[in-house]
Amino acid sequence: MDGPPKFVVEKYLQFMYEGTGGFEAPVLKNDADSYRDFDTGGFTPVGEHIRQFGNRRVTIEAVRLVSHGSKNGATYAGQACEIGMVLQAHEDIANPIGGFLVRDRLGREILGDNTYLIKKDLPSLSRGRRCVITFEIDAWPNFVEGEYSLSVAIADGVLKDHVQCHFLHDALIFKNIPVRTPAPAAIFSVPNTTVGFFQEDD
Repeated sequence: MDGPPKFVVEKYLQFMYEGTGGFEAPVLKNDADSYRDFDTGGFTPVGEHIRQFGNRRVTIEAVRLVSHGSKNGATYAGQACEIGMVLQAHEDIANPIGGFLVRDRLGREILGDNTYLIKKDLPSLSRGRRCVITFEIDAWPNFVEGEYSLSVAIADGVLKDHVQCHFLHDALIFKNIPVRTPAPAAIFSVPNTTVGFFQEDD
């Protein structure tokens, strides 16, 4: 494929999971009242414009990013942050894996995690049930100031052998507020670093 690198990489990822027989998973229309059973403040329903793929055995219906009281608008380095997604199971899912990726404006993947790597086994999902998965981060990294995107996914299986149920590219766009500027050419630094200095006595 020839095209913008970010778009080509997204299509490559879809091809690796689905081959040439894959399809763009449509998102179900949602009634806003359906979220009342959860702490859903700040959840943004997934729009039809979001690029996505997967077999749709379970779908991500809404996404939330909360940092320092800001919902879906900005992240603040060094502050606690929560990433959440509302799921709707359309079939039974034995071994769900939830995950997220943060990309910069060039499409580079600079932060990501999933429940398998964290060693947090999720309970199986039952057909027809809705649930919420959250990732709570103690201190958001000190990214260079700018716009970033959050991609989220839900799969079934284990890390080396799983089927992608629903993958949303750039589900949310947000701005990052750093506590200080990282070193030149660096993408991010840790929020808090203690510097020691010791001098030999004369």
